[in-house]
Amino acid sequence: MNSDVAIVNMALTRLGQARLSSLAETGKNAQLCNLHYNPTKEELLTSQAYDFKFSRERASLAESAELNLTKYQYKYVLPEDCLKVLTIIGSEQFADSTDPWIKEGKFLYSDTSPCYIKYTKVIENPTEMPQTFIEALYLRLASKVCVNITQDQKLFGTIMQEYSAALIVAMAFDGGSSFSDPIPESRWSE
Repeated sequence: MNSDVAIVNMALTRLGQARLSSLAETGKNAQLCNLHYNPTKEELLTSQAYDFKFSRERASLAESAELNLTKYQYKYVLPEDCLKVLTIIGSEQFADSTDPWIKEGKFLYSDTSPCYIKYTKVIENPTEMPQTFIEALYLRLASKVCVNITQDQKLFGTIMQEYSAALIVAMAFDGGSSFSDPIPESRWSE
């Protein structure tokens, strides 16, 4: 079963270090891993290079009662678990919209009403993460704490190579986890 401590222990094991029994430990390795774990997970989830489908969510936004000091007509409150807004969604057919919008802090401003969004959400429960993503996550975490823990630059380089390869596998696996309507048969497919 995957847990935060299990993922941290994968990183520490890759570095040749002792495993933790809890993330509440106070040793140097535990402190470094605690410092970097959530930011590393969010870094992978909000990457400009790839948008992981398993962390996507959609929501209908509620209009904010706070003063709106922008050129946009509406000010909406973003969901608490929103890491990154991917797009707003048009109410017609719920397709991605090209309407302009901006995100500032915990608010989204737009001229669209009602407003729906597709966003990257915070993943608190590691069981919601595919194993291929966990592989990339623990290797990225290992790379971030490697030199502080081991003082080994060569190991850091090796882990970065492993991380790059694992990230490609995670993206490929995630990209294949959707379903499209079947291609209609034609005379040519008979």
